[in-house]
Amino acid sequence: MDNAERGHEGKPSRRKAAGRPAGAAWIVYDMGNTLFFTGVVGLFFPLWVTQEMSGNDATVGYALSLAMCVVLLLGPLLGTVSDQSGRRMPYLAVSTIVCIGATSMIGESNLALGLALFAVAVIAVHTALIFYNALLVNVSTEQTRGIIAGFGVGVGYLGGFAERLRSQGVDTTQRVVHGEPAKEILRISEDAPNTAVAMVTHGTSGVGSWVIGTVTSRVIRYSTGPTLVVRAEEDRRRSLLD
Repeated sequence: MDNAERGHEGKPSRRKAAGRPAGAAWIVYDMGNTLFFTGVVGLFFPLWVTQEMSGNDATVGYALSLAMCVVLLLGPLLGTVSDQSGRRMPYLAVSTIVCIGATSMIGESNLALGLALFAVAVIAVHTALIFYNALLVNVSTEQTRGIIAGFGVGVGYLGGFAERLRSQGVDTTQRVVHGEPAKEILRISEDAPNTAVAMVTHGTSGVGSWVIGTVTSRVIRYSTGPTLVVRAEEDRRRSLLD
């Protein structure tokens, strides 16, 4: 443990004592971040611009590029202020409130104001991430850091994917389970008759796949229902080079 994680008497600082509520809050916030990027930035705002306001994809791209230029300039400055002050929660709270407020007003405005509000929301969410990511060490240990950091992102992307399907008229539900992936996928598919399983390969091949097997190959081998497998882009490129 380094000096930054010890108090004045060499004892562990209180930040290491953050319990499950703090970790759960970090995960929920991470889910919100992911849903913002997959839902607002990736789906709903572009649809609003192109279908409701007669704009085009380039308009969205210009607004996003401008916002990212501002983030590029502000990021190092805000990171320095955060590190020197040692206080991140107030900055995180303000940035989050600004993002929520700007996002909530987009649909009630004209195109120009909507683009400005979108840019403000993107700047605010990236600003919040500067302070938010730095708080991970406060709510986790070395053993739980990967789980806490990955769980919120995974659930957030699942929700974002579900929203994309709903926007196309597909009824969806989401479930998060714990266990060995292949076994859980097979169990859920067996519990829901007439269910097809769709999976993406992750590039494991050759001896490695033969020795340890992959989640995809195990599901294909033991599934009693239809299974759709889509090769990942990097896997296709690798096969072309071999």
